Formats: sequence, structure tokens, C-alpha cells
Amino acid sequence: MSYSTQNIRNVCLLGHGGNGKTSLAESMLYLTGGTERLGRTADGNTTCDYDPEETRRQISISTAVAPVEYNGCKINVLDTPGYFDFVGEVVEAVQVADAAIIVCSAKAGMSVGAEKAWDLCETRKLPRLLYISKTDEENADYNAAFATLRDRFGKNVAPVVAPIWDADKKVIGIIDVLHKRAFEAGPKGERIEIDVPADKQSVLDELYDALKESVAETSEEFMDKFFGGEDFTYAEMIQGLRQGVKDLSLFPVVCGSALSGLGTRMLLDIIVELLPNPMEGRPLMGENSDGELDEFVAFPGALPCALVWKTTSDQYGKYSYIKVVSGNIKPDMQLVDSRTGSTEKIGRLYVMKGKKADEVKELQCGDIGAIGKMDKVKTGDTLSDSRKVVKLEPIPFPEPCYSVAIAPKTKGQEDKIASGLTKLNEEDASFTFGTDPETKETVLKVLNNDYIMNIVDTGNVFITYPGDGLPMSYWDDYRQQNLDSLLYPLIKFQDYIDDDNKEYFDEMKSYSAEIYSRISKMSAKEFEEAAASIKEEIADSVIYNIMVDDKSTEAGYDSLIVKYTSFYNENFKNK
Repeated sequence: MSYSTQNIRNVCLLGHGGNGKTSLAESMLYLTGGTERLGRTADGNTTCDYDPEETRRQISISTAVAPVEYNGCKINVLDTPGYFDFVGEVVEAVQVADAAIIVCSAKAGMSVGAEKAWDLCETRKLPRLLYISKTDEENADYNAAFATLRDRFGKNVAPVVAPIWDADKKVIGIIDVLHKRAFEAGPKGERIEIDVPADKQSVLDELYDALKESVAETSEEFMDKFFGGEDFTYAEMIQGLRQGVKDLSLFPVVCGSALSGLGTRMLLDIIVELLPNPMEGRPLMGENSDGELDEFVAFPGALPCALVWKTTSDQYGKYSYIKVVSGNIKPDMQLVDSRTGSTEKIGRLYVMKGKKADEVKELQCGDIGAIGKMDKVKTGDTLSDSRKVVKLEPIPFPEPCYSVAIAPKTKGQEDKIASGLTKLNEEDASFTFGTDPETKETVLKVLNNDYIMNIVDTGNVFITYPGDGLPMSYWDDYRQQNLDSLLYPLIKFQDYIDDDNKEYFDEMKSYSAEIYSRISKMSAKEFEEAAASIKEEIADSVIYNIMVDDKSTEAGYDSLIVKYTSFYNENFKNK
């Protein structure tokens, strides 16, 4: 189904890891018929966390798109990672979103992730609302969570939803302040209307009056009406609240539970009614054909232009995720890549839902979709009509600040590793790599440790020098490679074991184990500094000298057959 620009909403979910962003996106899909079952992060079957590494670690690593169709609107929900290690994915989503939903937990309230998300929205001047999740879980405290948000973000944080508690302080429903109605969630997440509890009527009136005051501040006409004692109509309330959200003078607060579905439909109503469509969103800056900076606002009647904001590759090919900034995009169109200056023929178009790609005939202005098999196009490229070549502002990735050297686990695979990193860099432009001119090692420059872990876990590489701060388990490959060379003369000594020198075996075994024990407790930096002295220590050892003295034997030192694998696995590898 095709949607006009006015009926499209592009919303990114931001917030701290573990606060329920992926579960919220799953709830939206399920309750609108986008999925047949409600996936759970713990079960590894959510739409947005489809990568095997995401399933294994039960966290989001990359941004996923979840298109939600609701009340005649298409809501492109961008589910972003909450952990700071993958902030590049968050920046990509914020670049193309027209509004943000900052997800906070009713158990914790204000968090570092929420504060960083707020600061990012402030930098991008992005309209936003706050969603307090997990309100029906044990130890949840909506009032305390809301208080932390109000203390941090000020009085412009305005609740448009309030929870209903039973006698045991368990949330059993919610109040829609704007419509003065109350609901509870059915067994399948459906919304069931109930009466507003008598003890909540005063709370509802107080919250509604606060909303009226917020509406009055959006225009002089509304201000005069408010002080004149007149009530606002429903249309005027929506108009004022929508203007306040757009002007960044009002930040609605919603609450609910993604697992039970409580509050999800109300959140969808608020997204449709209060958040801006692409034509009302923040304009993108860019260079026109004359090289001059200009603002580019989404407009359906203009020449086609699209921003490539994300790239993924799998066994079926490459997908270039785009946001259509102006005009409409159709297959077989000829558009100019402003980075290369070359003309690219648009391939098949898709609407992405997690890893699922549904082919479409056209992408409307303001919509988010993907183009298949655009081999020369990279993340951050602008595709535009040759009659008006546009180069939109680059995605502002943070500067990489952490460097490590890596090498293939199998010798001779350097070219394959380089090719793999090139493809990975096309998908994620937040890291860089190259060859160190002095050491000739491949050096990765990334944002933080966890990104290194992700590459090591999924790629056929080991870390040759990880630097400080990386968990010990992730530089075992590095230490192991160097340990092999340090213990090489000791391990080779087993080739001399016979009836005449068997007495030396126990000494060698004990000495090697002691060396390994010392090394295993060292940090990366300590190991680097101690390596030379350990080599000297081994060279001075009695065992080493016995072996060297005996190297005039027929076999010869350099031609000895090393029975390394079985001996090392048995005695040292797992210690």
C-alpha cells in the first residue's frame, strides 16, 4: 500500500540498553497485524534483532526498520541499539528520523542512555516524546521515574497518559488524558475501555489543565482564549500540542508495557496525532549544484532525491537503505551519485521489515525503503536527478578513538580479511582501517572495545595488539600467539625425551606451566613489556641450554618434528 507524505511518520527509538526499545517495536507490529506472533528478546525471535550475534547476546547491534501501518498512516519505526558501543547506528537513524521516542524504564527512570539520547536530539533539533516502559513489572515506580525525567528535562515534560493502580500498587490500566478515557489491556493486547476510577478523576483534571496551559503557550490566540476562561476544542488541543512538539517547547510523556500491549495503541495514536510528517520535519543541509549550502525540505513535487543512510549485505545481496527526500523513486530510474559523479541505475525497491524485504513499485517522498544490489553506492551518498545534483550533509559519525592491530587466524588470508573489512566498512562507516607503515600490521580504528569484540567474535581474525582496556578474554588470541613463540624451545624439548633424559620432562612441564600462569595474569601492556625479559629468562634456563647443547644431534635443532598440538592442548591450553 502506498502512503502520501502527509501520512508518513519516521520515528527512531532511543534510550539505554535493556529499557525495552526492541520489545516496544515488536508490540507495535504485533498489535497492528504486522506480525502473527509477539516476539520476545529473551526467546531470540523478535523482528528487529534478527542477526545471529544479536540473538546470542540478546541486545541490538544494528538499527532495524519496522514499518507499522496504523489508522491510515505508515510509521517507520527505527529500532536503534541502546549500548554506546554501537552509537554509529544511532547516528544513522537520527539523521533520517523526523522525531524520536526516548524509552525509559519505570524501574530506573532517568539513565545515562536517556540523557545521551536527549542531548543528541537537542543537537539535531529533533522533536521527541518520552515513553516510560515496563510499568506493570515488579519494582516498577512510574511516579519516581517521571519525577527523575521532570527534574532533568524541566516543566515542558508533560504527561498525556497516566497509569491506574490497584490496591497492591500494580498497574492495571492507563488514562488517556487528552481524550479523558481509561483503558486496560486484553489477553491479546487489545485495548478495552473502562471507567475512569473515581480516585483518579482529580488527577485527570489536573493533568488536563496542565495540557491546556501548554496549548495556550503555543499562540497568542490560544493564550487570549485560555485567560478568557474558554475551553479549547479537541481540534485546537491537537493543533496546539502538535505545534508545541514541533517547536520543541513540549515533550509528551507516555507509559505502558510492551509485553502486555498496555499503552501501545495509545502511543500509536499520539505518534499519528502529534509527531511531524516528513514535510514538517527538520530540513537537511547540503550543497546544491553550485556548491552553495542550502536547506532541503521534503517535497513530493520536486525532482527525485534520496539519502543512503545505511547499508547491509547478506547471502542474497546488498541493500542500500534510503530516505526519499524529494520526489518519488521508481525502479530503473537514472540518478547521479554526488560522491562519485557517476550515474546509477536504480534496481529493485523494497520496504524492509527487520531482515524481510518486500518488493514495491515506488517509494514516496518522505518514505524509508531500500534499493537492491547498488554495488558502487555507499552509506552517506546522495542520489539525485541529473537536472539538480544535490549533495546532502554527511552523517556525523563520531571520530574513532580506539585502535587495535589484527591479523588473520590462518596465514595467507590477509587479502580475504581486507576484503571483508572493506565490505563491513560499506555497512558501517563509523570505523576505519589501514596498514601501519612501520609494523605493516592491519590496524582498526573504532569507537570502543565492544565493537572490536563483535568483529573478533564474528570474523576469522585475532588481535595482534589490543591495547589496554580490552577484556582479557578478547586478547587471548594475541597472548596465545606470542606464548607459543616464548615456549617454543621448551615444548620442542619433548622431542628429546627418552630413557636417558626423561628426568627433565617434569621440570620442563612445571617450568612452562609457571611461565604461562604468570603471563595469563598480565594485562596487554604488561605482557608487551615483559615479553623480552621472559624470552631472556627462558634462554637462561637449564632446560633450554640442555636442548641447545644437544642440537648437534643427527636430527638438528631446526629440523626437529614438533609434537606440539597434543602436548600443548593436554598441558597448557586450558590452564
